[in-house]
Amino acid sequence: MKNDLVKYLGDLLLNQDDGLLSKLRIGEGLDKSKVDEICSILTQLAIEWENDDKISKEAVDYFIHIDPVMNATLSRYSEKQQAEIIIALDTIMDKVRNCL
Repeated sequence: MKNDLVKYLGDLLLNQDDGLLSKLRIGEGLDKSKVDEICSILTQLAIEWENDDKISKEAVDYFIHIDPVMNATLSRYSEKQQAEIIIALDTIMDKVRNCL
């Protein structure tokens, strides 16, 4: 199940048609429902990994892209949208830290 969740997380983040990071990169804005879904998956992964000594390399590969990509897209958006993206980023990264 962990591998399925990690793959789904990757799809939510990077799918070329509707992944959160992909949409931000091309200027389509923040998909708040996608943020909620990502946070839900991260919460599930944190529970599953709670007693593990390590997490999957694939998950780490996804984790390391979230912050730089979301920050790099900020200049494309209005101040209000930037604030929403930063709040979403903080929320996601809090969930990522719970996984580690």
